[in-house]
Amino acid sequence: MFSFVFVLFGRKIERSLEIVFSVTISFILIGLTLVTLAVVPLSYWGQALASLVTVTAPPKGTDATLLGALVGYAALASGLNFLVIGACRDKGYGMDYRVGYIGCLIGGRKATLLPVGKTFPEDEKNAALWQRWFRILLIDPASSSTSPRRCI
Repeated sequence: MFSFVFVLFGRKIERSLEIVFSVTISFILIGLTLVTLAVVPLSYWGQALASLVTVTAPPKGTDATLLGALVGYAALASGLNFLVIGACRDKGYGMDYRVGYIGCLIGGRKATLLPVGKTFPEDEKNAALWQRWFRILLIDPASSSTSPRRCI
């Protein structure tokens, strides 16, 4: 109920929810930490911290395929990419500031929210900026496995 009342006011629903969730999650994490410190014996804390830096062999029955799957799934490349894209859109970074937002019901400005995004106008200035960005992309080490040079 508190979240609903809080997002009624403000300019953007996204920003209002961000404030509410930051306070809520902070309260939960601090409370969970305090309860854990009070309940878990110190000997377990020592074992847990030591396990972070102790190098051991993989468990019996582990083969290269399982380890490869662990590495592949642990990367979360596509999931983190969508997380970053969503955060950029919510914050209005880059061209995303032009797609709009959902305004709050009371006190919010009415803004249109484009369903598919927006591209820059095709002119010489923007083409030069695009080429500059693309040269930086070619240098990016993360793009080495799927080199965009093949797209040129």
